[in-house]
Amino acid sequence: LAYTALYEDYPFNADFTSVLLNSLSLKERDLVWTEWLRKNTRSMGFMENYLSQVEEALRDGDLSKERSILASKYTRWFLTSTNKEIRDRATRLLYWFGRKYPSELFNLAIESLVINDPYVPERLLASSYGVAMAMYREKNFVNEVLSVYAKDLYLKMFTARAEFATTHILMRDYARRTIELALLMDSTILKT
Repeated sequence: LAYTALYEDYPFNADFTSVLLNSLSLKERDLVWTEWLRKNTRSMGFMENYLSQVEEALRDGDLSKERSILASKYTRWFLTSTNKEIRDRATRLLYWFGRKYPSELFNLAIESLVINDPYVPERLLASSYGVAMAMYREKNFVNEVLSVYAKDLYLKMFTARAEFATTHILMRDYARRTIELALLMDSTILKT
């Protein structure tokens, strides 16, 4: 699966991997996936190369949108790693993905709220907040992307019957600050 993740038309690409990993319990995923990540981190083989090459390709604009989306879906599962450096590098890669495709990163962050490993939605909310801070002065971004994401975050995490309400302070803080940033630019987004 590692070597087919970014092939758009291949049935066992990152979409397949995401469905498979998301269907596992936290314990099952730790025993299979996180253990595989740990072993590959120690040898610094595939993961190190993948993270470096994909981040560089994202920054340079060398990946198509479809391959970039697959890369982000695959990379989010690196956030389950027990290695902080790998989680940090994966978060940075997701940030660069979001700088190029903010709507897609925000959608991935919302989709990831269902994942039963808190590192995944936490780090996606963090990278999304970073993108929001970097791009908030761009009027089209605020009107067309950030306002939609902020409203979605509010509905999914902070309303009385929010599906993904949490006491996880970092997740709440990244989401809250993103919403506050959007409200700073347009105070009416939560009224519609």
